[in-house]
Amino acid sequence: MQLRYVIALNLTIVAGCAPTFDVTNSTITVNGEQYPFRTSIVDGPNGPYKLSSVKVRSQYHKCLPDSPGDCEAVVQIAVDQRPGGN
Repeated sequence: MQLRYVIALNLTIVAGCAPTFDVTNSTITVNGEQYPFRTSIVDGPNGPYKLSSVKVRSQYHKCLPDSPGDCEAVVQIAVDQRPGGN
């Protein structure tokens, strides 16, 4: 349980350092199932950049929507993982 709080705190600190300009929420479909998909435009030290992630089993996983098939592969890997480890 403590690990979840540490991870959440670290994500909050990292997100707090880079202001988000825009967030787009949508879905992607993999093997007939829909998954929440979000893209954020973040202000980085070298200018704005895009972060994308897909939500599988209540956890977001980073993916590259500009790379064909990447987000679908990320979903498939997350779905195939056994609970509690690799």
